[in-house]
Amino acid sequence: MAKVGENSFEDEIMESDIELEGEVVEPDDDPLQKMGDPSVEVSEEMRDKAQLYKKKGVDALSEGKLDEAVEHLTEAILLNPTSAILYAARAGVFVKMKKPNAAILDAEAALQINPDSAKGYKSRGMAKAMLGKWEDAAHDLHLAAKLDFDEEISSELKKVRY
Repeated sequence: MAKVGENSFEDEIMESDIELEGEVVEPDDDPLQKMGDPSVEVSEEMRDKAQLYKKKGVDALSEGKLDEAVEHLTEAILLNPTSAILYAARAGVFVKMKKPNAAILDAEAALQINPDSAKGYKSRGMAKAMLGKWEDAAHDLHLAAKLDFDEEISSELKKVRY
């Protein structure tokens, strides 16, 4: 369940224009992205600052500045590591950057916090498709569709069906 004020930019940041049909990318082997400490006590002030960084991330994404979007979302995650939406949002940016391993790591963090995160399953499914893991991708995308159906999920499912 999303916290109040947490999903205002969720849909904007998760839109994807990636075409996956038959496209398999090399696994990314960048250093692991910074992850938040789930044991941190998140204050209201930290939550508010995280929202500001999230907005900056959305703005950077809308301008096509993917590296900058990741930086801002990382700051947001470090401030509020209990937000599944922040991890799912950064996973979506990693999908756009064609960094499937980074996307999977963030999607799994989102799903650990919120097992009903449609955006988490969607990003993980798209990332698995990029790696050519079609059956796993189809499974995740089916789960995403059950939780929160959208046309993009439907389109991706058509590409990964075997």
